[in-house]
Amino acid sequence: MYKININWRESILNLIELSMKKVIITLLLLMIGIVVFPVFLPKSTHEEVEYIYEANPKKVYDYFNNLKKMSQWFGWCGNEPHIEAKFSAPAEGVGAYFKWNHENGEGGSVSITDAKENQFVGYNLVFGEEKANTSEAIFQVLDDGKVKVIWTFDTPEVSYPFQVYAFLMRRSIKKNLQNGLEKLDVLLLKEQAENPENQNANEVKEVSQPAQKLFGIMQSTSAGDDTEYRTAVGETLGLIESYLIDENAVSPTQINGEVVYFLKRNPTENTFVAGVFTDANVPAQEGMQYVEIPTYKCLTITAKNSPEEIRKAYQALEKYAQENSRYLLSNSWQIIRGEQVQIFIPLGQ
Repeated sequence: MYKININWRESILNLIELSMKKVIITLLLLMIGIVVFPVFLPKSTHEEVEYIYEANPKKVYDYFNNLKKMSQWFGWCGNEPHIEAKFSAPAEGVGAYFKWNHENGEGGSVSITDAKENQFVGYNLVFGEEKANTSEAIFQVLDDGKVKVIWTFDTPEVSYPFQVYAFLMRRSIKKNLQNGLEKLDVLLLKEQAENPENQNANEVKEVSQPAQKLFGIMQSTSAGDDTEYRTAVGETLGLIESYLIDENAVSPTQINGEVVYFLKRNPTENTFVAGVFTDANVPAQEGMQYVEIPTYKCLTITAKNSPEEIRKAYQALEKYAQENSRYLLSNSWQIIRGEQVQIFIPLGQ
C-alpha cells in the first residue's frame, strides 16, 4: 500500500512538472510571436471603399472638392455639435483646408493637394500629432449615368513595432470611409427631394446605351397637336402590350420599358415608333415591326411627362451639345416612366 501511495504522488508531481513546462514553453512562444509578428506586417496601411450614387456627377464632386460641404458627412468629424471648425477662404479647390477641434482636445485637419473636376480629389489628412495620411476620391460616371466614387486612404510608413497598431486600425479606417459615403448619399437624396426642379432641364448627362430591340408600330402626327400625339402613343402602347402579353404569353419581365422612338421630330411633323423594349421574339402582325437600336453614346435627361417640360428638356439637350461641341443625330427616343420620361439623343462622331 505504501509503495502505491508513493507512485501516485510521484505521478502527480511529474504531471505538474510537465504542465509547468508546457505553460512556460507556450508563454515563451507567445512572447516570441509578439516580438516577431510585427516584423511581417506592412509598414503602411491602404484601405479603400466604393459607393454608387444616383446623382449628377458635378454635385457629387462638389461634396468632395468643397470642404464646407465635405464637413457635413466626413467620417472623422462629421457635422457634429461641440466642434470648433475653421475653413480656408476659399474652402474649395487645391490649397483649401479644414481644421477641427473637439471639446476633449482631439482634432485634425484636411487639405486638398490635387484635383481635377469630376475626376478626382487628393487630400492630406492629419489627426492630432500624427504624420499626415493621404487620401483620394476618384469619380467614375457609369454607363447608366450613376456615379461611382472610390475613396482611398493610405497611412505613412511606421517603424517596428507600431505596425501592430496600424494593423488593428484598418477596420476602423474602412468603417469611417464607408460611413462617410453613406452619409453623403443621404445628403444627396435629401437635396434632390427638396429641389425636384433641379432634376429637369439642368441635369444633362452623357451615357453609353447598349443595343436594344424595340417592338412597336410606326405613327405620324402633327408636331403642334399634343393631344393627337398623346392619343396615338397611348393607344399604340396598349395595343402592343396586349398583343405581347395576352396573345403571345410574353412575360411582363421580358418587357423593359414603354418607348417612343422618333425617326423624325421637327416643327411640322412627328414620325415615331411607339412600343416596348423586349427580348421576346413574336411574329409581327401587319403594321407592327422590330427596330434594332444599336449601341450609342447619348445625351440624356429626365423630365416631367408634360409637353412643355419635354420641350424644355430637348432645348437643354441641344444647348448642352452646342456648349460642349457635341454633334446630335436626328433620331431620339423617350422611355416613359409614369409621370416622367427619360429622353435620349445619340451622339455622332
